[in-house]
Amino acid sequence: MVEDAHSLRFYFFVSSCLRVRFLLSAGIRCLVLGLLLAGTGGRAAPTESRLATAASLDESLALEATAAMRRAATRLAAMQGADGAWAGQATVTSLALVALLNLPPAVAFVPEPAAVKRGLDYLHQQLARPPAVARPGTDTRTAEGAPADYPVLATAVGALALIRAGRPEDQEVLRVVRTRLLAAQITSDGPETGGFPPAPGRAADPAVTAAALETLFLTGPLDRLAAPSRPDAARAADLAALAARRYLQRCCQTGGAPAAHGVLGLMYARTAAADPRLLNALITLSVRLEERGPGDDLCAGGGYAALLATVKACRVWERSVPGGAGRLPPGWRATATRLLLERQDGDGAWRGAAGSAGWENRPELATALALATLELATR
Repeated sequence: MVEDAHSLRFYFFVSSCLRVRFLLSAGIRCLVLGLLLAGTGGRAAPTESRLATAASLDESLALEATAAMRRAATRLAAMQGADGAWAGQATVTSLALVALLNLPPAVAFVPEPAAVKRGLDYLHQQLARPPAVARPGTDTRTAEGAPADYPVLATAVGALALIRAGRPEDQEVLRVVRTRLLAAQITSDGPETGGFPPAPGRAADPAVTAAALETLFLTGPLDRLAAPSRPDAARAADLAALAARRYLQRCCQTGGAPAAHGVLGLMYARTAAADPRLLNALITLSVRLEERGPGDDLCAGGGYAALLATVKACRVWERSVPGGAGRLPPGWRATATRLLLERQDGDGAWRGAAGSAGWENRPELATALALATLELATR
């Protein structure tokens, strides 16, 4: 449900950032899905100087960022397990694959096709069945020793790499993903109505809600293609997005990490760009980001995931709303880039502090999130 011209631009910008091919019928392919965490989408490969110009970064900072992405990509690729997974989790595996597949050409790193296939096959298998559940009060572990995925989180984020790859064989799994996500939304009356929890029985979470809305948004064409046989499918996703807005608007009022995920979620819920609550929350996020200096915490303590959500939201706004870039502080890209560069370890990885929220103390997750953020900030 698109509410105004600016919402329409949101929709088409995010949908066209990445062209993903799905086999729609025998021998027919159509470019139907998009993902903001995208590569150049078929445009000419940018040189390192063009990267600097496009992202309004000075030349030396852009070159430093390109070198940092090359080191990070090499290290992240080496972290993949023999089964194709990163950290034994669908969530981390999907984020790692998206980051590697979206590297700018100037980075001069191309992931091995066989390694990519192993990762995608792992995700296909995991999403075709419910993942292991991390339950409250337990310490459920995967074989690799990582905390087990929360099922709703794993479903929402795990699908993103399959969407990015656009393999025809994943289409039915993505239909299953849509069904599971719609069933996971909290519908009981209360302050969390419309939100998505990381697992059944848990409280709604803004990061999970944003991820669920992103996946529902990006897989929407699957419902439209099946309209004759599933006439209510697209309508159900529209209603889910509408229900999520009120919950996300409350998240935006809290500031910090919840606001970062709340703003991004509102965009994927196709909130009108003229909505003052969205605009005010986005400007507040970007100003606070620009004001951060060396050694400051990431996005008000929200870690790499919140920084990625903030940068992603700024990029959508800049590219989709006429004059949108002028509403954001000019230095937000450079600040985000420097925050990441100063935190990268010598081996090319990023690591959250011990006890970091969301398992960001694991280098596989922190590196995937940081690399994806750096790709967006410098594009």
